[in-house]
Amino acid sequence: MTVDDRLTAARDEYRSSLHEYEQGTPSPPAPRRRTPVLLVAAAAVLFLAGALWWGVRTGPDDQSLRVVAPPATSPVPSGTAPTIDADPAIEVSPAGPHRDGDAVVVSVPHGYAEDWDNGAPRLCAAVADEHRPTDTCDPLAASVPFTDRTRDRNGRDTIRIVLRQSIFTPSGYRSCAEPTVACRVVVRRGDDVDASSARLAFIGEPKAPAATLEVVASSPPGAYVVTPRGLSASPSWLQLRASEPARTQSFPAFLVRVCAFGPVEPAAGPFGVPLWGSPQARSPVPGAVNCAGVGAAVPPIDPDGADAPTPIVVPREIYGGLGWSDCAVVVCFVEVRRMIVAQPPAAGEGIAGGEEPIAAVRLPVPADLAVAPRPALRILEPAPYRPGQPLTLELAHLPADYSGFVGFCRVGQPWACEFQGSTSGAGDRTTTFTVPPAAADCGDQGCYLELDPHGEGLPPFAVAPLPVGG
Repeated sequence: MTVDDRLTAARDEYRSSLHEYEQGTPSPPAPRRRTPVLLVAAAAVLFLAGALWWGVRTGPDDQSLRVVAPPATSPVPSGTAPTIDADPAIEVSPAGPHRDGDAVVVSVPHGYAEDWDNGAPRLCAAVADEHRPTDTCDPLAASVPFTDRTRDRNGRDTIRIVLRQSIFTPSGYRSCAEPTVACRVVVRRGDDVDASSARLAFIGEPKAPAATLEVVASSPPGAYVVTPRGLSASPSWLQLRASEPARTQSFPAFLVRVCAFGPVEPAAGPFGVPLWGSPQARSPVPGAVNCAGVGAAVPPIDPDGADAPTPIVVPREIYGGLGWSDCAVVVCFVEVRRMIVAQPPAAGEGIAGGEEPIAAVRLPVPADLAVAPRPALRILEPAPYRPGQPLTLELAHLPADYSGFVGFCRVGQPWACEFQGSTSGAGDRTTTFTVPPAAADCGDQGCYLELDPHGEGLPPFAVAPLPVGG
C-alpha cells in the first residue's frame, strides 16, 4: 500500500472515528517529530469507531450544479444505469431486493480485504444522469460496530451492516431504487484495488428524514445561510450538559463542516517531486471526500436553537486532507453531524464520543467567485544553507483560523518531519527557523521546509526548498 493511500485512508475517509475531547482549549503542543507511527495511531483510532451509530439521511436536493468528476465506467446514455463490474468474492446476504434500513451480512474470503477490521465496507453509487457517470461512496455513512464483525463457518470474514436507500452524491440525495442509480458495497482489496459487489436491488421508498438542511446564497460572495430543519442534540449529549455543563464547552453538540467531492489538486512538492507519493494527480479513491480543515468560517450550532439560520463563509477553494478542492469546479457541500457521548466521563478525563451523520446539502458556489491567494512559505536568506543557520521565513496569506508549525522534512519521507515553534492567526508575518543538524546530508534537493496546519491531519499548506551545502 502506498504512502498516499495510507494517508488518504487515515485522514479523510469519512472521519467517522472516535475522538477524545479535553475540557478547555489546550495550548499548542511542543515541537514534535512525525513518524510512521502516526499511521498506526490513525488505524487505532479507526479501530475504536465501533461506538458510532448509524445516522439518518435528508431528502433529495433539487439544486442543479454541473459535476466535473472522473467517470465510474465508460460513458453511458442518460437514463441508463452504469454497468457494475462486480467481484463475486464479495457476497451480500440476503441478496434482496432490499428496503431502506434492512440489515445484511457482507462477507469476503479471509485475507481478501486490505484491512477488514478498520476498513469497513462502504455503500457506494454510480449515477448516470449526465454524459459521464459519476461514482461516489456516501460520505455520511456511519461506521460498522465491531461487535458485528465475525468469521463464518466457511472461514469468510463477515460484517453486518444496515443498508440506506438514500445516498448522498454530487447530484444530491438519490434513491438506490432509481433506474439511473446503481448502489453496491465497495471493499478495498489487499492489492489496493476497490472491488464492488453486485448491484443492490431496492424496492419501496426511502424513509422520511429526521432532519434536513436548506442553504441560500448571501452577501458578500462566498457567504451563505444554512437553515436546519428538525435538528436536535443527541440524548447522550443532553445528559452530559445536565450533569456537567462546563464539559460541553469543549464538546459541542454538533459538528459542522464544509467538504468537497473529488477530484482534488494534491499538495505540491518541492523540486518537482510529488509530495505524498506517485502518481501525484491521481483521482481520489471512490468515496474520498475532501473536508476543509481550516479556512472555512463555520460557526457552531446552538443546541437550544438548532433550527436557527446559521451564516457561513466558504472560500472558492477549500483545503483538506487530500489537498485543494475548487468548489466552482467540483461539488462542495455542508454536512452536520451530532456528537454522541459513548459513556459518562470520569472526573479529570477526556470525553470519549463519536460523530453521528445527520444531514448534508450542496453549496451553490458561482463559477465567477474570486479565488483567494493560497498560503505561501518563503526563505528570505539566499541559498545554500548550513546546519545551525538561523533563517527568516515569510508566511503569507494565512487564513483566520490557522494554527501550525514550520517543519524540516526530507524528500520522499513527508511523514517524518521535525517541527519548530508555532504560529497562529491570519495574514502575513515572518518567523524564525534554525536549520537542524540533521540537514547536513540534505544536499541540493534532499530537504525542504513546510508550513504545517497543526492538529487537522492535513498535508502542508506550502513548501519551500532547503538546499544545504558549503
